[in-house]
Amino acid sequence: MKKWMALLLGLVLTFGLAACGEGGGEQSSDTPEDAYTELLFDADFSQGFNLYGADSRYHASNTWAQLLLSDTDPFWKLGTWGNFVNYFLDRELTVVEDGVSYTYPARPLEPVTENGVTTISNPTYTVKVDPESGWLSLKLDSSQEYGVTPSYTDHPRLSAPRKDGEAWPHLIIEENLADPTALVDMEEVVFTLDFQISEVENLTGEDFNPDLHTAQITWFVSIACINPFSAFYNQYIWFGLPIYDFRSESLTTTETAHFDGGKEDSTGMLIYSAPQTAYLEELPEVGERIRFSVDMMDYMERAFERAQSLDLFTDCTLADMRLINTNLGWELPGTFDATFEIFDMSVRYRPAAG
Repeated sequence: MKKWMALLLGLVLTFGLAACGEGGGEQSSDTPEDAYTELLFDADFSQGFNLYGADSRYHASNTWAQLLLSDTDPFWKLGTWGNFVNYFLDRELTVVEDGVSYTYPARPLEPVTENGVTTISNPTYTVKVDPESGWLSLKLDSSQEYGVTPSYTDHPRLSAPRKDGEAWPHLIIEENLADPTALVDMEEVVFTLDFQISEVENLTGEDFNPDLHTAQITWFVSIACINPFSAFYNQYIWFGLPIYDFRSESLTTTETAHFDGGKEDSTGMLIYSAPQTAYLEELPEVGERIRFSVDMMDYMERAFERAQSLDLFTDCTLADMRLINTNLGWELPGTFDATFEIFDMSVRYRPAAG
């Protein structure tokens, strides 16, 4: 991980561009569907998932197990960063992390398929997928991780509740995007999500601190500089659509920007979040199904402008910037038992004229 922004970690820069209908907008109703190109390789999760380990610094490039739902290797990753106690691993694995050797015991997958729904489960997380309909359920119980001593070491990796600077459990889906089109060549980029927050139970207790503890979901797309002659080559902006935060009392109306920090495996890259009022009509409530389909092209351009105002990507143009990756799912800095269901997910673009 590159740490060139380390001195800026944790700096939060909120700037007052209210949504007011700017930037985000519904997909053009008079544009035919075949004018759009889908950026997701496997939008219905029909090929399954590659599963990864507990620490994104060491395990993100090494598949620990595979949930195969077809004869083709999966495009999707299932990221379980911060889940040090419970994981899936198809063989015993010894790794060196910060100079310390750890041997992770083998914990093979045992998928169960019933009525077309395939389930994998351990005490920390349960994933259910129906490839026929494209339905996916992500359930994460961080109480099984916080303060629990992993079997492969003699000390806890996480306190209970979480303390400042400690990693936190994730259960996210991640995929590299399919098309190398530059932002300058896109007229629209339409994000579609049909979802439900099915369960959120706060188990943090009397030590709950909203500055440290929450359950949250943000849909991220990374926008990277692919110009090899740029000083910012291979660096990127985390472009985020905040979906849910346990602490929220109303929809956000302003764009925000801050640097990825708060734990050892942070990337240090700029996180730009669009206002929720650009794509949500109401704050998601537990048990309520919500769908949106919205063009976020203007906000992505504003994210790039904001980055340049912070002296990032100063030798880049929109012709150098590409959408390269997306991820979505739970992050639980607090002790929660939470379930998120996805019924439909899409990222499509319409080429610019000419």
